[in-house]
Amino acid sequence: RELDVVWNLTLAANAISANVEYGQIAGIEQLPEVEQVVLETRYEPQESAASEISMPMTAISTQMTGTNLAWQAGYTGAGRRIAVIDTGLDMDHKSFAAAPEANDNSMTTADIAAVLGDLNAYRRMNGKLTAEELYYSPKTPFAFNYSDSNLVTDHSRDSQGDHGTHVAGIAAANANVEGTEVVGMAPDAQVIVMKVFGATRAGVSDDIVAALEDAMTLGCDVANLSLGSTAGFTSSNTELDLIYQR
Repeated sequence: RELDVVWNLTLAANAISANVEYGQIAGIEQLPEVEQVVLETRYEPQESAASEISMPMTAISTQMTGTNLAWQAGYTGAGRRIAVIDTGLDMDHKSFAAAPEANDNSMTTADIAAVLGDLNAYRRMNGKLTAEELYYSPKTPFAFNYSDSNLVTDHSRDSQGDHGTHVAGIAAANANVEGTEVVGMAPDAQVIVMKVFGATRAGVSDDIVAALEDAMTLGCDVANLSLGSTAGFTSSNTELDLIYQR
């Protein structure tokens, strides 16, 4: 019987993610090629009631964290790549519209093209994906939906919420945007949009690991995974914990 493979992971783990019937697990565990079978974890996006949301003023929080001093020293995030593995991004949001300050480390379509064949996103689309399609803008140079296996990375076609935009704003919202009090900690950094909460396989661990592997392949400096409950990112699965630690 042919295995219904979703992801073939090779960097963070030597693993195959597949859809199988629960009753088949015992038989799979007996195969000599299989060291362990791990059930994937499903995460729920954090939600807030409208009454709990106030006007964000992250321009003030930069003084609280000392980020403004880093800016004065010339550290604004230029050339840094931040992978936001979350519910996606409001791709037309004015805080991400302008091109950030760039340098030789800033991601371009050429950087994506150089590793295109090694990306899980590319393999998931059976090679029918180009660097130009993955590149959205100088601010968000890479965007892919790992949940639904497509290029829809905003919040408009699912009910998973706009937490990804919130997170991306804290990390790298552009500075001096008219009509907003929002500015990111690293306003000149690029945001690598990796949507893992979508209309189909929302918030499952294999999509998250697939996105993490692509973040590694793309040379991201940091990956943000503020997933799950307000208690933080936790897991009782030892093998998954090891993968995330690696």
